[in-house]
Amino acid sequence: MTIAPERRAFIRPDGKEKVTGLGRYTADLNLTGQLHAKFRYADHPHARIVRIDTAAARALPGVFAVLTHEDVPDVLYGGMVKDRRLFAKEKVRWEGDIVAAVAARTADIAARAVALIEVEYEVLPPLPDFVANMTADAPLVHEAWEGYDADESLGYDRNVLGHSSISKGDADAAMATAEVVVKSRYVSEASQGAPIEPRAILAQWQGDKVTVWSSTQVPFAARAGVARNVATIVALCGRIFVTIEKALMPGSKTPKPPGSQIHSWPGCQWRTSSFQFTNSRLTTLPASRRL
Repeated sequence: MTIAPERRAFIRPDGKEKVTGLGRYTADLNLTGQLHAKFRYADHPHARIVRIDTAAARALPGVFAVLTHEDVPDVLYGGMVKDRRLFAKEKVRWEGDIVAAVAARTADIAARAVALIEVEYEVLPPLPDFVANMTADAPLVHEAWEGYDADESLGYDRNVLGHSSISKGDADAAMATAEVVVKSRYVSEASQGAPIEPRAILAQWQGDKVTVWSSTQVPFAARAGVARNVATIVALCGRIFVTIEKALMPGSKTPKPPGSQIHSWPGCQWRTSSFQFTNSRLTTLPASRRL
């Protein structure tokens, strides 16, 4: 006699909060006295920065701080290769490069201040064709790439970060026996995941520690990019993580030391670059001030 196991409905731990609208995402959070940040992005996909004038933005009432590359350490960061700065220095290499940031009492004031920042460029030829950029005589996107910290196993060379091959089955044999073979080159537009929450980040100083609320999917990597001693809390989103300070030190593979709490559910989108402004504040603000 076989007894079928009892089937129970799976209920997501965060499901009720989401479907009732009671859940608070990172963008829903507010702290007493918090400031709002806005970025000044590059005006061109490839250009040399000649001058940045932030005087008008700094003079706007309600502005707490205006930051450029001159206000933060010259630190390179990145995933497989550290090739990005917190703020563009000397050149912008894509339209998403951040040239400056503003912290103000309200989001509206921050947006107005960002619009007042003047940036003078020497526009350079864009380099959008990645195939052409892989040729030996192509202009370098990063002139100082040889000095970047990168995974040497990638075999990066000039504009090529690395090579990767994936082989499954015998493709040549399959092509040889196929009745019809169609060969072509297919190009598609860039795609983006559709998270159910807006990108957001919130940071608060507490003594000599800063707590960060973010919509990130990778809290350990995000924390390692901000500082060594920081508590990272991901508020309600498709994936929820709660990590306690020093729960996982950067580079460690230990999943959960004693006393830490880690909960996760799948589904959240992420963007680690949203930590840039918080990182710059960590290096420039005294612990007595709060972002």
